[in-house]
Formats: sequence, structure tokens, C-alpha cells
Amino acid sequence: MEVGAERAARVADLIRSQHDQIVARWLKAATSAASARGVNQVALTNVMPEYLSALADLLDTGRSDARERLRRRLESHVSTRIRQGFDLAEMVKELALLGSSISSVWRMLPELGWPSAADIDSLQLELHAAIGDVTETFRRHMLEEEQTEKRYSRLLQSIASKSLHEPGPPLRERLREVVALVMEAMGAQCAAFALYDVARAELVLEASAGIADLASPTLTSFVEEIAAHAEPTTVYDATASRLEIPEALRRSSIHSLLGVRLPTRNALLGVMYVGISQRREFTPRELARLQSLGEQLGLHLDNARLVAELHATIDELRAEQALRERFVSVLAHDLRGPLSAIALAASLLADQPPRPDLPIRIQRNVARADRMI
Repeated sequence: MEVGAERAARVADLIRSQHDQIVARWLKAATSAASARGVNQVALTNVMPEYLSALADLLDTGRSDARERLRRRLESHVSTRIRQGFDLAEMVKELALLGSSISSVWRMLPELGWPSAADIDSLQLELHAAIGDVTETFRRHMLEEEQTEKRYSRLLQSIASKSLHEPGPPLRERLREVVALVMEAMGAQCAAFALYDVARAELVLEASAGIADLASPTLTSFVEEIAAHAEPTTVYDATASRLEIPEALRRSSIHSLLGVRLPTRNALLGVMYVGISQRREFTPRELARLQSLGEQLGLHLDNARLVAELHATIDELRAEQALRERFVSVLAHDLRGPLSAIALAASLLADQPPRPDLPIRIQRNVARADRMI
């Protein structure tokens, strides 16, 4: 719009003509937000340029196909932000920043070139509607997230229950299956679980899954860091971390790591960690999910240990009972001999004239039975 223009500019025309400048202003403001930390500019920009173009088309035409295109762009943007760990307030703020970026462009023009009040109202209505759509999309996501957590909790419970109540290997021997399930639940590319060996006073790898071969790992400061803290341990870039990372992970395409201690506050049971190929921070939802899975696994392992100890005690009691029964049987058999001799001697004393050897025989067998008792 040239200086001194007689007619007001249209917001749609301003967006199209100043598209790159609006995106640049929005990106500069969005980059400074705490939620954008660890997200590069390409990932941060995402579909915002396409959304801005769709917004211009809708403001220009008001057609239903333009609105549908705008809705699809917004849903794509929100889905990406959720994966990146943005919360609802941060996504709403992004839309507010977009509105201020658009207005800052026309405010650089002479006032006569500003959009009309009606045109500005239309823009504000669309941004408000977008905020409503973002809120609804986020609500649906949280419900789906909750259902996902319930699903993996149920699957973990199923593995633990089968190990306890059905013929087959115990839970300790099915940890590879458990780790693979955790990796799937976290959307990770690798996962590992190390159990604390009390006798050796060290953590020993029990199972791993994914792209990194951890068949023969050594105890590293990364694993020790997980074991030493109740809170989750994160590594943003495995190749540049100050912590000692398992060599298999450094050689793989894994960049970011997240580990939790099992259990978090009582005696150390073990540690579990996952790795992803992206170089980014883990979201609060991801931290909470791995902690929840770790707590559940810790409980299942404790239950499995208690059940194993109970079965061992039952086996010991059964063996003791069998030993007692054998002892009583042998004792009863051995007592029959002297008791039979005593009974016979007594019968002879009753039926025959006195014999000097019979009292001696009775005394000898009574003494024998007494020793056995």
C-alpha cells in the first residue's frame, strides 16, 4: 500500500503482500518463549506460513473450502506442537502473537492505509475461533493421551499377571517384552532396563530393545546419574553430554535420553531409560508417562519377588512336612519291634511259670523304645 492511499487496506491483501515479514516477526517473538527452547526454527515455523495463507484466503472469500483448509492447517500445527511438548496456554499465545504480528505490519503504514474496523473485527473473530479450535483439539488429545496410558498400563499388567498365574517364564525372564512395550508406549527408538544386584552391589542390564545393541554394556555415569536421583534424568544430546553414555548409544542415531529410577524414593530396585533419534527436550507428558510405567514395573517386580519367596517358603514347608512324615513312619516301624517283644514277654509271664529271662527282655526293649522316643 502506497503512502497517502485513499482507501483502507484489506487484511487479506496485507497478509499476502507482507507474508514473509509477518512470519519473520511472529518467529522472532515465538522463539523467545520458554516453550520454544530446544526447538529449531524449521520445526518451530512448521505449518505457520501455510496457515497464514489459508487465513488470508478465508478473510478474502469466506468460502467453506477456505475454512476447511484453514482448519486442516491449524490441526496440523497443533498436533506438531503437542508432540513438541507445548501446553495449551503456549499454543494460544502463539495465535495471539500472530495477531499482533499482523497488526504491527499495518501500523507501519500511514493511518489512512490501515484496514477498516470491520476488517479488523473479522480477523479477530477468526483468531478467536482458532483459539476455540486449538482448545478443543488439545482436549481431545488429552483424552486420547489418557486412554493411551491406560492401554499400556493394562498391557503391562497383563504381562505381569500371566507371569504370576499362568505356566511359563517368570516376569524376570520376560523383561525384554516389557522393555519393548515401554519403548512403544514412549514412541522411542531404544529402551533398556537394569536391575540392582544386591549381592554384587551394582546395576546389571536385564533387557534392552530397539536400534542400539546393549547386549554387553558397562556401568556408565549416565546410568549412575539415573540411579542417584528420584527425579527423571534427561540428556538432550548424547554425543555432547558430559555424562558417560553407553558406547552402543553413541554409535547409534540416538540423541536424546530419558531415564527414571525404580522405585523413586525407597531402596533402589533398578533404572529404566529410553532414547529417541530427535535432538530435543522431553515433554512433561513423556516424563510423567515413563515415571508411571516405571512405578508400575517396580510394583510388579516386587509382587513377583514376594510371590517367588512365598512359593519357596511353601516348597520348604512341604519338604519339611514330607521329612517329618517319613521320620514318623520310620519311628513307628522301629517301635513295633520292642513293643512286640514286650507284649510277648508279658503274655508268657501271664501264661507260664516265672522265667528269669523275661523281665530282663522287657526291661531291655522298654529302654530301646525310650531311646527312640
